[in-house]
Amino acid sequence: LAESAVVPISLVHLDLAQSQISCNDARRLAAVLVRCESLSLLDLSGNPHLGAQGICTLAPALERCSRLSHVELARNGMFEKEIGQMLEVLGRRCSVEYLGLAGNHMGLSAAKKLADALPFFSTLRELDLTGNHIGSKGMESLASSFRACSSLSHLKLAGCRIGDEGASHLSLVLRDCSATVSHLDLRMNTISTAGIRVLAETVGQCCELR
Repeated sequence: LAESAVVPISLVHLDLAQSQISCNDARRLAAVLVRCESLSLLDLSGNPHLGAQGICTLAPALERCSRLSHVELARNGMFEKEIGQMLEVLGRRCSVEYLGLAGNHMGLSAAKKLADALPFFSTLRELDLTGNHIGSKGMESLASSFRACSSLSHLKLAGCRIGDEGASHLSLVLRDCSATVSHLDLRMNTISTAGIRVLAETVGQCCELR
């Protein structure tokens, strides 16, 4: 696709998952994306060779994709700098409803970058952070930003190492977001009985939560 001389402007879905995209490929792909103003779905998951430079190359190209609603960036090894630049474009220029960032080694710094960007994702309905290293402090940063996402209904935090402290931060914001959040995945987070009790009390108040 990236080598095509002519790319149809009407391209809506672009699935390049596990395509072994390199940094050099990213430059050619960027030239395609700037011509895809109708693009609504972009899947770049499972391309770890894309690298930091590749992500930074693609981010500006997405500024013209204002209809982009489904973005899958799982397992690309993105860190703080790349995530920050990509999120800034997606939040300010696109109408993202689904954002997949699973398995990207996101720690506290990246969580703070995401927290800063989330208020701009006014249409976000589903956020997948599965398998990142968010931790309790990262969860504290993110929790307050979830309040700004009035459309958020699906939140996946499995395997994010949030523990009891993170569960406590999350329970506080869930009380405020009970009208919107209906699906919550907290598997594999080493939450103790005490932490589960706190969450259970919140779930009891949020009849929509599953």
